[in-house]
Amino acid sequence: MEDIGKIEWVCMIFKRAKSIVKMVTKRPKVLSMYRANSTLEILKPSATRFAYMFIVLEHLIRLRPNLICTISSEEWIRWDKSTTPKFIDAEALVKTLQRVYIVLRITDMQGSTLGLSYEYMDKIGESLSKNTYLTPEKIYLNFFSNKDFLLHYEFCKIDIIREVWNARWNWFHKPIHAVAHILHPLWRGPHQLGNDELDSGFEEYVERWTGT
Repeated sequence: MEDIGKIEWVCMIFKRAKSIVKMVTKRPKVLSMYRANSTLEILKPSATRFAYMFIVLEHLIRLRPNLICTISSEEWIRWDKSTTPKFIDAEALVKTLQRVYIVLRITDMQGSTLGLSYEYMDKIGESLSKNTYLTPEKIYLNFFSNKDFLLHYEFCKIDIIREVWNARWNWFHKPIHAVAHILHPLWRGPHQLGNDELDSGFEEYVERWTGT
């Protein structure tokens, strides 16, 4: 049993089992929530008896429904320490891409026009500029094998998403989009005046068709 426990993937499973036991038993708040959803106690690993880890793991498997009820309970969701960093990243990404998803839904609907596409793509850019969900992260780069020299810099996840948006916008953005926006009844108005991007797009489109 001890030799099997040294296999990398087996060892990883046991480590995760230990982390679950530790999380529940070492935190009074979590233990209280768990006991509200289960009448069975969680067994703790023994440092001197490796085979006992198997018993703990087997017991955890039987307690799986109770653990699921615990982490899906209203009390757990309201607990400010319940979200892990990965979940926080996922939540921030969903909020960031919400407007992109809305635009995709709109453009896939019957009656979608170029004028609408232009306006809503522009709003995506605005929302990305104002994004506060994705925060900067530090990246450490090793340029030398001896690892004595490390360079770190901050990058923002939102900047990467903005680059993707810019690349796609520049790829399909044509002068006709500006014309469609200017002529669209929903957007026509004084606010269009002085918009260099709309003006240049309109002029380029007219020049192409008139040759002047």
